[in-house]
Amino acid sequence: MADTAMPLLARRVNGSLWANAADDAVWAGSEYPIALMNELVDRHGGNLSVWQVESASDPNLKRIVAAIVAGPASVSVKEIPTVEFRLVERSQIEALGISVAQTSGGLRDAGINSLHYELGNINSARGVQLLRLMRNTAKVFPAKVTTRLIAQSIIRKHLPAEVLSKDFLYALHQKKAVKVVLPKK
Repeated sequence: MADTAMPLLARRVNGSLWANAADDAVWAGSEYPIALMNELVDRHGGNLSVWQVESASDPNLKRIVAAIVAGPASVSVKEIPTVEFRLVERSQIEALGISVAQTSGGLRDAGINSLHYELGNINSARGVQLLRLMRNTAKVFPAKVTTRLIAQSIIRKHLPAEVLSKDFLYALHQKKAVKVVLPKK
């Protein structure tokens, strides 16, 4: 029988908020950590941004990490952060009555932009249920790993070499001395 794993939706989250909410007591009964409500508000307004992947080990998730940190062409990266995602089966999210609509990812890695979705139709009850689902599976990419993923994405031509701006190289160097060698043209 073929493996029919359900696709996962990955939401980038604030790892510090989730670390502070690890205690089971704050999730008892109908309780939940109120600070996590921030995870249900997109910084740019509107619906929640998520990325569809096949599993927590899907190579596309690594490309997504690199592209998110590299940012849009109009933004100069000044820091390489640790990146944390919370992953939930798409079918579980849809079962809550939350809509899932494909939208443009708008990142410099055009090969993954089609994996971008937005969650809509979220009210307070659905939001709390979504947080409970998000609690189950985390995938963390430490800054050192993120740095390597960005370098790999540039070498594989998923990201343009222009990502290596002066500010970006300074941010790389602040984490640890990094030697980046680009292929000769």
